[in-house]
Amino acid sequence: MSKCILVTGSCGLIGSEVAVFFARRGFRIVGVDSNHRAVFFGPEGDTGWMRDRLQRDLLGYRHEATDIRDRERVLTLMREVRPDIIIHTAAQPSHDKAAAIPFLDFEVNALGTLHLLEAARRFCPESPFVHMSTNKVYGDRPNTIPLKELETRWEYNDPAFVNGIPENFPIDQSKHSIFGASKVAGDVMVQEYGRYFNMPTCCLRGGCLTGPNHSGVELHGFLSYLIKCNVQGEEYRVYGYKGKQVRDNLHAEDVARFIFEFVRAPRVAEVYNLGGGKDNSCSILEAFRLAAETTGREMKWRYIDENRIGDHICYYSDLRKMKTHFPAWEVARPLRTIFQENAAMWESRLLVNRMTPRTAAQNEIRTRPHTTSLSKAEPICSVLVPSCDAYSDLWRPFFTMFWRHWPDCPFPVYLGCNEKTFSHTGVEIIHANHGTNWTNRVRQQLTAVPTPYVLLMLEDFFLRKPVSTQDVIRHLSTLVEVEGHMLRLVRRPAPVGSPSQHANTAVIEVGEPYRVSTQAAIWNKATLLALMRDHESIWDFETEGTRRSGNYTEGFYGTLTDVLPYGHHVVEKGKWFRKEAAWCGKADIGCDFAQRAIMSHREDLSWKCWKARSVVLNCIPWKPRLALRAVIARVDRFGLVLRSSKKA
Repeated sequence: MSKCILVTGSCGLIGSEVAVFFARRGFRIVGVDSNHRAVFFGPEGDTGWMRDRLQRDLLGYRHEATDIRDRERVLTLMREVRPDIIIHTAAQPSHDKAAAIPFLDFEVNALGTLHLLEAARRFCPESPFVHMSTNKVYGDRPNTIPLKELETRWEYNDPAFVNGIPENFPIDQSKHSIFGASKVAGDVMVQEYGRYFNMPTCCLRGGCLTGPNHSGVELHGFLSYLIKCNVQGEEYRVYGYKGKQVRDNLHAEDVARFIFEFVRAPRVAEVYNLGGGKDNSCSILEAFRLAAETTGREMKWRYIDENRIGDHICYYSDLRKMKTHFPAWEVARPLRTIFQENAAMWESRLLVNRMTPRTAAQNEIRTRPHTTSLSKAEPICSVLVPSCDAYSDLWRPFFTMFWRHWPDCPFPVYLGCNEKTFSHTGVEIIHANHGTNWTNRVRQQLTAVPTPYVLLMLEDFFLRKPVSTQDVIRHLSTLVEVEGHMLRLVRRPAPVGSPSQHANTAVIEVGEPYRVSTQAAIWNKATLLALMRDHESIWDFETEGTRRSGNYTEGFYGTLTDVLPYGHHVVEKGKWFRKEAAWCGKADIGCDFAQRAIMSHREDLSWKCWKARSVVLNCIPWKPRLALRAVIARVDRFGLVLRSSKKA
């Protein structure tokens, strides 16, 4: 049986990232989250949407709405589950809010941590216990380090701290804020249980931890909230220090990766300063510039000449101890990527609120109720892989590559098939047995997809490079804004129509080949369904659907670059390409070559001849090219020019 991980605060930023990260590696997840974030921050902090997403996307995910302040419930749960790993991320996270709720703050951050430690000691003392602490345990002592003022930031003016704050930096004789004091209590208790009872515990003193799943609010979630304000055009308030205060930023997945390394080789009572380090640090003024460069929107902000109590003027983590103990770990997400991913997520949430009643009526789609809180916005687009059981051997390698290269995909992901079962984290199955042909099946699959837009991806085209979520969101926004029908996210075949007013897109004119595309294309679902006819294969649909799309004079677009970095398709006429089979075998992505034959050398050569002729033909403008293809089709006796293969 797979190992079990108990994650507290499983619907928060770090907890949810950890749950997804470990679930994709075969661990069973028990998530503990009472949604107290809604109590701390109101509706904007509600994480119920993340609970629903985890239950939908993670295979076997079990959710417990246990309040960690409830000692008996914590003891009962730990006795029942006896997890192999405990990752404690639940907290009251705001040092501003803590002063208004001191009892609740201490009960959650200190007493709740003690309850979990004692429960672990009683029922699973050998299980690694990872506690998400905070750099606020150092109080305002970092502000005593000599600083120098630069044009856009404060910087340490002491060579002892050229790499940042180390773990042996003092934590007492300083002002912590009420939040910092309660976190000190929990931090020290985690260390003490490690030393006193020889338990494998560690405290991760996080800096600014962020990522696209962060529900940033003004009192917590610096970078997420800053980018949210930029995307929405709202005013951001800067408190003191001339806006030059410095923070180091670390992506939540990099946090999960470090936790993974620790639990593989746990230590007793360890402490690590977990942040992005100097290279991933920025001041608020520098963050404004990066946000503007990322979104194209200037920041609206107001300066308040009063700093927050206990706030750090300059803080970034010294990562040398972490890298010495766990050399396989490194900061994988640079600062600019963090900005891009956060911006893409906030833009996708904002896109929901741009869906007007008129658009919904035009689509003839029953939309979900209007969402006032962007942090709880439902997706308007899904990924659908319209497959059939005959291609089931491709599902596992396809989704292995999908999640490897698009781990922050913000959309629900569906696999359409006939009757076979398939289990993969982040993938929901849609069974469709209405007929054996492609269009009948896919119609049924589309009807089960709840969103008004759908991104079609074919199971025999594997992702080969990282996907930019921000680019996908931007192009989805374009399609919604122009009320278009389809936007193809690969540049082949390149659209020859006039460039649109939006970057990286051009019009696909009436009559152009593959104006209707089933590969890497975002569709208005209503249009896609309207173009379908019974008993058509996928190729018939692309050919005849392209002809039928002439009823729409506009609304079809293609990108000038590959937004989805597909490689070559891996299967042709039901057989593996020789080159692709060799590559997939070396990549070890779950291919089962016993279920599908590999092309012979002769078949492979025949296809290469067809491909070469196709490349030559594609150099000809599309109108004379279509006429020439028709002539060639009449005289071609060897099947080298046009394929006659059928896909059920």
